Amino acid sequence: LHLGPCRYTHMHLRASLLGGPATRSPAPLCAAGSPLFVLSLACLIDSEQEETITSWRAAGSLWPDLTAATCELEGTPGLLGARKAWSGGSWDGLQGTGAGGLPRWLGAKLRQLRPVVGSSLDSVLLLRLCAEEALAAGPGKRPLTVGEMS
Repeated sequence: LHLGPCRYTHMHLRASLLGGPATRSPAPLCAAGSPLFVLSLACLIDSEQEETITSWRAAGSLWPDLTAATCELEGTPGLLGARKAWSGGSWDGLQGTGAGGLPRWLGAKLRQLRPVVGSSLDSVLLLRLCAEEALAAGPGKRPLTVGEMS
């Protein structure tokens, strides 16, 4: 972000960021007339894993039978609605359970659905949908794909 010629001091910049007045006039932030560039000061975090585990715990409280049955599912994660590409072309990263007892295939599927999640409630409901689809899968029936859900 280019703000134009530099006329600001450290105190001016700090005052504008903190919302307070500049009380003194220290040395200029940059030479007069030189361009001033400001980088984003926002803190970006990846909350996907925490939200997925929290959704898993909420689903376990709301529907304990569903989450217990989901944990007991065995077989190739592909039959449960996962794709090899999500773990670098191998089923190994999608088998077993991860943090909080969340099946890894289910966590990977929820990670793929993350762009359609508007709130934490959406995440819990999508988790339930994925679990029910995996439990209902069988001969002639397959779970919904990520593209069909989003």
